[in-house]
Amino acid sequence: MSDQGRIRHPKFETFPVSPSPFSPGVFTAPRAGVYVFAFTVYSSVSARLYHKVQLIWNGTPTAGAFENNREDNEDSATQLVVLQLQKGDQVYVQLTSGRKLCDYLAYNIFTGYMLYPL
Repeated sequence: MSDQGRIRHPKFETFPVSPSPFSPGVFTAPRAGVYVFAFTVYSSVSARLYHKVQLIWNGTPTAGAFENNREDNEDSATQLVVLQLQKGDQVYVQLTSGRKLCDYLAYNIFTGYMLYPL
């Protein structure tokens, strides 16, 4: 993946099993509350390694992870944020234009949960 855009995750699980507020790569808050989100990204290419990923909240970059390391073959980064969301707010992870990630999505994770309702 090298173009800017949402990172789409093909598999979503909820515990306990219930209808998921995730659509392909986008979380929509089912109700107001304080939520915790975390993402991990992994890059592994044979040449120059670089990734820049941002957590987008209602269209605004809110947190990010950046790696521009030319000294090895693998890099990962993790970010965790706590956000106060209103019902309908959307959160997703976006790869910045011109950057790359490993295309094996099991290494790229986006997770979230409600800490407490408001």
